[in-house]
Amino acid sequence: MAITPTRQEVGSDAILVTWALTTADATGVAIGPEITSQYRDITIHARGTWGGATAAMQGANENTDGYFGAVTSASGGAAITYTADAGSPKACVEVSAYLRPKLTTAGAGATVYVTAYCSRAPFARGRSR
Repeated sequence: MAITPTRQEVGSDAILVTWALTTADATGVAIGPEITSQYRDITIHARGTWGGATAAMQGANENTDGYFGAVTSASGGAAITYTADAGSPKACVEVSAYLRPKLTTAGAGATVYVTAYCSRAPFARGRSR
């Protein structure tokens, strides 16, 4: 069963999306174009009880399980993954239509909270939304 995230409004230009992944339920329900098209600046953070788990952010342009792949924090760089509480957030450089976290290694007794801070990019002066 996939884990549905919670969504919290942060002012008028940002939202915080949180998934609670566990060893038994290791895949988060993807956020889709209704979020990723409006909020292009996305930063990821993870914390929890790890039990040997590895959490990874995944992206796809179709919401089909087999199409999700690693999302990187730098162009051509390393995938966004965590194996312990993160000291600092990681920015998603590649924002696809669908984004989700997944425990790619489920671990034993893991409960991992993955948060995505999604903000709208500021508009140039004199331009409207």
